[in-house]
Formats: sequence, structure tokens, C-alpha cells
Amino acid sequence: MTKRYDLPEIYKGISRESLKYKSCKLQKEIMRTWFYQNYQDPVHMCPYNSREGGYIFVFGGPYSAEEELISEFDEAVKEDIIKELAGELSGECFDWSGIQKMEDIDEYFFDFVDTAQNALIKLENSLEKLTKLIAIEIDGTLQQTYLQMIYVNVITTLEAYLSEFFIGRIDQSEINLRKFVESNPDFKNEKYSLSEIFIKKESLKSHVKEYLVNLLWHNLPKLKPMFRITLSIEFPKDIGTLIKSAHKRHDLVHRGGKTTQGDQIIIDKSEVEKLINEVLLFAKHIDSNYENNESF
Repeated sequence: MTKRYDLPEIYKGISRESLKYKSCKLQKEIMRTWFYQNYQDPVHMCPYNSREGGYIFVFGGPYSAEEELISEFDEAVKEDIIKELAGELSGECFDWSGIQKMEDIDEYFFDFVDTAQNALIKLENSLEKLTKLIAIEIDGTLQQTYLQMIYVNVITTLEAYLSEFFIGRIDQSEINLRKFVESNPDFKNEKYSLSEIFIKKESLKSHVKEYLVNLLWHNLPKLKPMFRITLSIEFPKDIGTLIKSAHKRHDLVHRGGKTTQGDQIIIDKSEVEKLINEVLLFAKHIDSNYENNESF
């Protein structure tokens, strides 16, 4: 089968053979489009290991822009053009991550659906384990790193709960799916021609899947209207502590445990215990509100 490449709004499905005869400028644009479709800066989706000082490439990598471009286009584009683009891409990011593919999203999504009803139970089990970990005595030089890891995992547990809960209920209800699509501001500016309507309708659920799986589930201000409009669930009035904790988690993961001012973040046991309790109360609030709404 002839392989084809996309260039939005100019060419659709240009073949590898045809690519040989295009201008250098167009070849670079097509290669750049292909590269961004398959690779990303790890800062966007990959967890950061502050102890080792590097990203964890969960979607494959690290990849070299030059190696990947040469592997894909060496028979269709001259080497000097490939290297020129590779240099530009390396200036943006030296080590690239792969991008999560739709087949991965489908499998990930169905896992959520299977466990949606047990999301609270899973959260409670995870928090119970993290509470037990806090009680373990660790050598003083490692204690801070240990507590930071537990702190980060508490927020990760909350993210897993929220995503499983919401995505599962989107998949199980066409009404919830429609309310989400119609109310989500990120979808409002998407424009389609009349000829694309049926294609877009057929792929709507896949589009929503991809959006939800890639959503940052610790961004509570963004999630708040989603839960209210789609599932008729109001978040507790005071979620300020959880929002601050999510910001601290970001600094622990992506800033090597330092604030934006460069100050070292210090975590103690009581702070982690308090966060665990906040997360548990928040999740129970979500579950009970949804159950109450379903009873009407």
C-alpha cells in the first residue's frame, strides 16, 4: 500500500513518490506535520522523575528527531533537507516522546469503563496503602524524597478516580455524552463543512475519548463545570486546599521539588495525612451526589 502524508489545508494524502518532486519548503512542511503527528515534547504528557532528573517516556522514547526523520523519509527527501528540519526540531526539544495512539486510548478507555462503578473502592484501597506507607520509618536522608513521592501519588490517585468516574459515565450514557459535547468550550470553535458532518458524527465518540484521556485530571477549576453540567454534580464549595495541593504536585514533579521562586518544598507526615483525608472526602462527595441525582 502506498504511504501518504498530510499537510493540513493544502495537500491531503500526498504519496511518498510524489513527495520527491515537491519544493524543499513543502517537503519540510510535510515532514514537520508528520513529525508532530507522531512525536511530542515530553513535558506535555510524560511524568518527571525528580530524583533521577529526567522524564519517564511512557509512550516510547526518547527519540531523536534526525533519526526518526531519516528513517521515515530517507528515500523521498534529500538528507541535507532532513537534517535542516531535524536541527530546527532539536532546537525545540532534544529528546522527543511518542504520542499516545488511538488504539492505546481505546484500550485505556475500556479499562476505565470496566472500573467506573468501583472507582471509589479503588481510591479508598489506594489511599489506605499510601497511609500505611507513611508509617514506615525511612532513613533521614531519604525521608523527604519518600514523603514527596507519597504526596504526588495521592494526587495521582485522585486523578485516576475522577477520570474513571467521569469517562465511565460518558460511555454509559448517550445523554451524558451529548451534554458534555454541547457544553464543552474546547469543542465550540471546531468548524466543519456540510460534507464532513456524517464523518464527524461517526467519529464523535473516538474524538471525545481522545480528548478525555489526554485531559489533565488534576485541573479542578476546569473539571468543576464539566461535572456540574454533564453529570449534575456540584463540587464542594471549598476546594482551595486541593487546588493548592495539585499545584504543589506540579512543582514536585516538574520543578525538581522547588517552587517557581526556587525555594525547596518541604513535606511532612501531617501534611500528607491531611491531603489523604481531603481527597477521600472529596471523592465521597462526588459519589454520593451522583447517587442522589440518579435516584430522582
